[in-house]
Amino acid sequence: MARGSVFMSAMDKDRIETVIAPWRSSNQQPAFTFDQLVAIATRMMDDNEASEARIADWISATFPFYAKSTEQIHKERFDSRDTPDANSSAFDFFALSPELRNAIYEMVFSYGKAGLFVGSDKFVTTSTLWDGCPRIIWPPSLDIPGKFLVLEALLVSKHFYVEAMPVFYRVNLFHCGEIWSLCDTLKHLAPCRAQHLTHLSFHYKGTESGAAEAFALLGQLEHLRKLDIHVFEDYWLVRGRRSGQEEDKVHVGSSVVYLEGLANLRAIRGLHVVSVGNSPTLEQELKPDMLRPKARNSPTLGREPTPDVPRPKAWTFDDHDSIKSLKQRVIETKTREAERVEKLRTTMLSWNVEASRLKAKAEYSDDDEEEEDGDWLPLSSEYLAYARAPDS
Repeated sequence: MARGSVFMSAMDKDRIETVIAPWRSSNQQPAFTFDQLVAIATRMMDDNEASEARIADWISATFPFYAKSTEQIHKERFDSRDTPDANSSAFDFFALSPELRNAIYEMVFSYGKAGLFVGSDKFVTTSTLWDGCPRIIWPPSLDIPGKFLVLEALLVSKHFYVEAMPVFYRVNLFHCGEIWSLCDTLKHLAPCRAQHLTHLSFHYKGTESGAAEAFALLGQLEHLRKLDIHVFEDYWLVRGRRSGQEEDKVHVGSSVVYLEGLANLRAIRGLHVVSVGNSPTLEQELKPDMLRPKARNSPTLGREPTPDVPRPKAWTFDDHDSIKSLKQRVIETKTREAERVEKLRTTMLSWNVEASRLKAKAEYSDDDEEEEDGDWLPLSSEYLAYARAPDS
């Protein structure tokens, strides 16, 4: 600091102005050390007792380089690196490997763990503390964008749609809310899309009239692997006692057979994870059956079950088979085939000879001579039909 002060004390303001003039309008960093910058600011302000803040303000106002924000400086440094120029031509996305394209699809179309609410909402309120509760009672917390904000990418091309659409339905959790919403969604969702659903959740009150239909449609989803059922066993009992309405009384504690559509829900197979929130009774009733493997010909959405058609047994080698024995089998088969053809040819030749003899005899012999001829033998119907046929 002392060296800079001595340096500047020997210079008047005019000479200092001449030295710093090129840097007043330049975005480049001035060719001065930190000590020299402080000395210049002190001399130009005629204030040897200037505070650090005043010196910093004068430097920022005098030299544009020091007036830049940190973000701008980082950007300029990045741009100054030896980076390739941006390619203005079209990028061949489908030239990438399928594995890389699938990774990109998952990053683009995958939402957070909270999932997506099936509806037309622009933003979905989510919270990990309220995952087991109906969405209607969730407090304002974290908002995630609606699904339509990224689905526009599916309009790029048919090729893009065919590859990316299954990824969207496969990697996301879809909250269907109430039973009516679940039923409406599964009825109107195209089978080509519904077959890719893997994770669904809904709120089950146990009294909905459309539960049986909704669960029947749910059981037709071919690749469904995770199911989150949000139920409140205690809430059902309290609500039934307070309302006094017969349709709202659900006696879960005594028996779960009173729940609407439970048989269709229990019939679902092939799941890997079944979560039944706040109802140990219902979880114990459903989980063992729903985790069983799906039958081979279980019906799927939009397709009829294929019947069991016995397939022809494929030829396989037994313990004594080898290449040598296989060649021997081929030779034996060809020999048998040749013998069969030769036998058939000999038989046909004898038929032709016999037919020619009978035809000649029929032409040159009268009926009486034929009756007295002891050489005449009974003939089969095949011989007679062949003998009486016109010449070819």
